Amino acid sequence: IGPEFKVTPVDDLTLDVTLDMAPGTGEQACSTVRRGLESILGATAAIRMRTGTIHRDPAGTKFRPIRSLVGSTP
Repeated sequence: IGPEFKVTPVDDLTLDVTLDMAPGTGEQACSTVRRGLESILGATAAIRMRTGTIHRDPAGTKFRPIRSLVGSTP
């Protein structure tokens, strides 16, 4: 079992993937996740990987690791 993650598809068809790890750490984990996504989506998939803290909704709503921003208004 690895770190928690969050995947956010955005309007430019990029996937923003955040692993809940200290910034500057987790290069191996990011590489592993990227390879896994590329094996499913294809090597040309636009994927932005990062590490950092995943901020949860303070209202205590259910955490959804995949949240789409495609077509949403800022």
